[in-house]
Amino acid sequence: MRNLSIFLLLLSSLFLANCQPKENPKANLIINLAGTGPDKLDVYHIGQEIHHQVTAQKDSLALDLKEATILDLTQRRDHHYVHVTPNSTLNIDTLSGPELLLGVSKNPSKENTYLIDFAKLLAEQSAEFFTPDMTKKEVDTFLMLVQQKYEPLDKLVTQIKMDEALSSSFKTALSYRLTANKGNDLLTYKNMYNYWHKAYPTLPDGFYSELEALDFSDPSLMTFEEGRRLGLSWNNKDISYTDYPSVTAYYNACLANIDKKYPASLLRDYFFYDMLYNDVNFGAGIDGADSMITVFQSTIPNKYLNNKLTETIAPWLTLKSGLDAPNFIAKKRDDVEVPLSDLKGKRVYIDVWATWCGPCIREIPALKKLEAELHGENVEFVSISIDNVKDKEKWLDFIAEKELTGLQLMAEGDWKSDIATAYNIKGIPRFLLIDEAGKIISANAPRPSSPDIKAVLLN
Repeated sequence: MRNLSIFLLLLSSLFLANCQPKENPKANLIINLAGTGPDKLDVYHIGQEIHHQVTAQKDSLALDLKEATILDLTQRRDHHYVHVTPNSTLNIDTLSGPELLLGVSKNPSKENTYLIDFAKLLAEQSAEFFTPDMTKKEVDTFLMLVQQKYEPLDKLVTQIKMDEALSSSFKTALSYRLTANKGNDLLTYKNMYNYWHKAYPTLPDGFYSELEALDFSDPSLMTFEEGRRLGLSWNNKDISYTDYPSVTAYYNACLANIDKKYPASLLRDYFFYDMLYNDVNFGAGIDGADSMITVFQSTIPNKYLNNKLTETIAPWLTLKSGLDAPNFIAKKRDDVEVPLSDLKGKRVYIDVWATWCGPCIREIPALKKLEAELHGENVEFVSISIDNVKDKEKWLDFIAEKELTGLQLMAEGDWKSDIATAYNIKGIPRFLLIDEAGKIISANAPRPSSPDIKAVLLN
């Protein structure tokens, strides 16, 4: 009887234990960023909605994983990849190679060894076969160079496909990565050839056949940055920016196209985010984007994409039309400081530029013409260079050579200067319009070459 009681007690304990909610198995990443430059590292997988940020030189991260995953580890524009499985511990560190590479440094799995090999081979081949140089060639030579460039990677992917120890999902992801790299070179060719030769090449039949056979709605394509870039480029390749009156109109046309071709896909959701990111940062700013942001947040459930959108719009919330313009200080040619607050009483049109910026220089004739035509109006034209202070003489010579007019200033700190930081400037030229009372009219105003610029300045 006593043995029966003990048996029932054990059975009850087992039953209760099995009824307890189980946590997902943890994967532990021990990450060392020493020597990589920036401390910030994004760790993510878009499809599985994984998104964490490491903000120290040495840190660790515990992830809840349901299945094996290839994670993207991104610092600024550098993407690194690791294969992570539940109940594993990975040491992420810098690896030797042709360029900076983060990867599993101790006892890497087969998958991580292949990821490291792929990254090193890609870096070596990209250095030897530089895409801009390849695009100068006639189409037959270009295609031959593409074949030579990716031949070692083709062999590696063939080896991966034949390895029975690897999952089909890993094989598919690496195969897509190879195709995406080739595809991005192919999609670059036409416009770059035109840039070099001032004429478009005649593409042979089947030039895009490998891309035409791709399933762009397959989420595996989104595992690697090259695949994401390919999906966006393929969607936009027949849509010309010059056919639309504004950046916003162009992006809306691209979104309508991807809605039609790949509805209810991860690529479509990612494109919606990418469109908003570019439109806010390089288009019209935050003004007018509220409705699109609301649509995104109410229709796209992906946590990663929503987190990234929140990050994108956060620095713009203080730059909406009607808010006080953040003050900043820049210096005249004689080093006299000029704060923005000193310019109150006039409408201020600010050009943020640099002597090394081609698009900035192309706007100079239109800017000089605009200044001449609005002479006598209550508009102050201010050009603020974010050239490095060590290049001040170059800046001064440029002003003299181009006979630049208006108030010419230099911001100390280039991309980390007061104005670049306060106005979330990630690319130039960037134009700001401030009213007479020091309120923002637009933190991303039209360029001088825009057809409606006079109406904007005088309205």
